[in-house]
Amino acid sequence: MMEPEDLPSAREGFFSRLTWHFRAIGVFWPSVVLVLLFFGLFCYTDVGRDIVLFASGSRWTLPIVLVALVFAAFTVWYSARLLGFFHLTVLEHAKAISIHLPRFMGFSVFTVVAFAFSLPPMANMKAGYLWGFLVVYLISFGWYRLLVHRIRLYAARNQDAAHARWWLSVLLGGLLLACVGSAISTAPWVTITCILVAQFCYTVQVGARKEWAPLLDTTNSRTAAVVRHPTVQRLVAAARRRLDAQRVPAKARPKLTEEVVFFTAFNIIAVLAMALFIASDTHLPFAQLSRPLPIAITGFAIVLGINFLRLVGRIANVNILFWSLFIAFLMGMKFDAHSVRTVPTEGADEHMISTRPSFADAAADWMEARLDSSRSDSGRTAYPRIPMVFVLSDGGGARSARWVTHVLGQLDSASHGRFRQHLFSLSGASGGSVGNITYYGLLRKGTPPDSIGLLADRVTGADMLSFTVARMLGNDLLNLFCPAFGDTLFGLPRILHDRAAAVEDGFAAAGRAVGLELDAPITHWVDNDSIVPLFCINTTRVQDARPAVISSFALASDSAFNGRLDVLADMLPDQTLSAASSAVLSARFPYVTPGGSVRMLCAPDSTGVRAERSDLFVDGGYFDNSGAGLVLEMLMELECNARTWELYRYFEPIVLHISNGDPRETDPAPVNSVVNDLLAPVVTIVGAYGEQTDVNNQRLARYLANQDHAWVELNLFKGVDGEYYPMSWVMSQAPADSMRMRARTHPAVQQWGAIMAGW
Repeated sequence: MMEPEDLPSAREGFFSRLTWHFRAIGVFWPSVVLVLLFFGLFCYTDVGRDIVLFASGSRWTLPIVLVALVFAAFTVWYSARLLGFFHLTVLEHAKAISIHLPRFMGFSVFTVVAFAFSLPPMANMKAGYLWGFLVVYLISFGWYRLLVHRIRLYAARNQDAAHARWWLSVLLGGLLLACVGSAISTAPWVTITCILVAQFCYTVQVGARKEWAPLLDTTNSRTAAVVRHPTVQRLVAAARRRLDAQRVPAKARPKLTEEVVFFTAFNIIAVLAMALFIASDTHLPFAQLSRPLPIAITGFAIVLGINFLRLVGRIANVNILFWSLFIAFLMGMKFDAHSVRTVPTEGADEHMISTRPSFADAAADWMEARLDSSRSDSGRTAYPRIPMVFVLSDGGGARSARWVTHVLGQLDSASHGRFRQHLFSLSGASGGSVGNITYYGLLRKGTPPDSIGLLADRVTGADMLSFTVARMLGNDLLNLFCPAFGDTLFGLPRILHDRAAAVEDGFAAAGRAVGLELDAPITHWVDNDSIVPLFCINTTRVQDARPAVISSFALASDSAFNGRLDVLADMLPDQTLSAASSAVLSARFPYVTPGGSVRMLCAPDSTGVRAERSDLFVDGGYFDNSGAGLVLEMLMELECNARTWELYRYFEPIVLHISNGDPRETDPAPVNSVVNDLLAPVVTIVGAYGEQTDVNNQRLARYLANQDHAWVELNLFKGVDGEYYPMSWVMSQAPADSMRMRARTHPAVQQWGAIMAGW
């Protein structure tokens, strides 16, 4: 029995009781956090809400969503319930919370996702919808209490095995009916109804658990078989010692006849959900069939399942989380779980890298080819100024990639191919690099102007998020605690590839669908062909924030580019990057895609030997999200270099800035004093991320204005209101169609398409 001082006292004051209630809530904090995470992600952010909209477009995805929801609800409830047995001293002071909070959190998983399916697509959560959710949530709590009360009364009056088995059949049949119903129609009301049916089934089983669970095993044969297992016996004995040490009364302890039944049921659901998740983690087509929503729900529920490790740690008096992180930290000093995938080079590849022309030579070759073309067109010796187009592509995930390919394809089509003839360079960062590389690859294939935009949209519009989310919540968690799985241990193949590799796989698979070999070495694309433009993929080295470039020309030892790192030149001679890895190296924006390390060669020492080092690269947007700084250096070199300035005077540079950020200026918000004291450097660095790009853009725009050259802004949002385009690696049909139409009707795109047609 518990000592008198351990029992709740009726004389406790308000603040004392409030403290006990907060401590009780703290016991179940992982379950509460998961429900809040689901609300913030699927109801509040435009990316999450578009994921819900994307899932609702597929009949085959919705049954998987229901399985994921049932698994998540059971995990929220059952993991919190088991963990609560080791905090009974606290929970005895807040019995209502100890009983109902885990159940209601599981119940809330269905409520939050059903509400998410009821929301219309829009950029921001309006206050009315937020208040609407609060009303729905309060109503759902009342509905939960009513259901539980009625179910408990019914189960108490009909406490026999026949009723227990009949209702078990009803629950299984209800869940099956919900899955079938959700596959019949994608209408929101059908999906919400099926979710509510599954929620009702969940509530019945938690409400009648105490009365009916033991009746499902009247002979205790299954219970005895489980309990006889030596491992179970050791865990039960350790748990009893732990409860004895806490002086927990026998009536408050869990009953094996109840727990074995529900533990078995939970594991059946867990095995099904885990099978679906593992299939998504290992097979790209299945991940794309499932879509990101059920993968995210299941993955986060699996993360919550770490509560079971906390339970084992409680029994063994070991802080498993601390020791896991400590071991992971030590192993991370030896192994690298996020090394960039490389492809072996052959003799031709090494020769291609070593013979890349300098920027001046590449630019001169391009200009001479255009001058020869102009001469053959005009037949004149005195040439007019020839357009020379520089493209800057801002970052922004799939939103940026799709907007870039839409604009480039539309300009190419509207100008009847004249745009590509005058395209000098493609420079960008993050998703902009993905769009640039897609267009560049199709351009090299000789894709006709009228179809290049459609084919490029098939690549950048592919689902590159589902596989990535599965890897993020699967492989990468295992790699965190055992980084050797994700490293090339002793030269052997990786066991578990990370989520950045998943983006590359999705990108490469989409490229193969249109005949692009994006998983081939990038050196195959560096062919010094003056017919195609120069390309520059911008990235950033973490160790010193140094800008780095993967380009079709050599930057090493070229003082024109202010010490930018030439990635291909400094890589190990037997390795190079694929086209997909090169583009994604520019789009490694945590947390969706982590920084990636590349083995590089140091500068030669006094004996000429070059040691190896590991450089960590992240999104090019950390330093310059548009590549404007690099283009400014190009323009200055064209004017000053002896190899190019005589040719350059016949050309008229035009910079097209393809941007996808909201151009509306906002006043800075006030900073909390505590944040100022603790996090002022962090807040400043985060703010500098966008400001650095703005400064580079403004510097380039002013330079062009002083030279009387054109700076053309092709912004996705400028001039439109109410549209939303999520910044993610996938996009639902509504914003995708809107973006496609936006490219066709954009005033500046139409204007310059007409101008280019006359070149």
